[in-house]
Amino acid sequence: MSGVIEERKVDSKGRIYLTSVLKNKKVYMLRKDDFIIIAHSRRTLFDIIRKINKSDVINEYLKIIEELGEPSPKEIERAVGEGIWRKLKEFS
Repeated sequence: MSGVIEERKVDSKGRIYLTSVLKNKKVYMLRKDDFIIIAHSRRTLFDIIRKINKSDVINEYLKIIEELGEPSPKEIERAVGEGIWRKLKEFS
């Protein structure tokens, strides 16, 4: 699986515009705290959820903290996002 991490702005009504490819299509979303996963099918979403369990995310976070020392919150956010994206690529 290849792809890029994209930044999207949420409008005043809470909407996020993803891509025109998804126009008029249904997507499935998992929302947990500040983390959101969006998939084009339930099967894909459930597969991702099964493959990324809580301990994996915590271990990835601790590795990042160890590598960065005392990072700023912005550095942590960026590094965690990249780490999670790498994890997702492993399971494709």
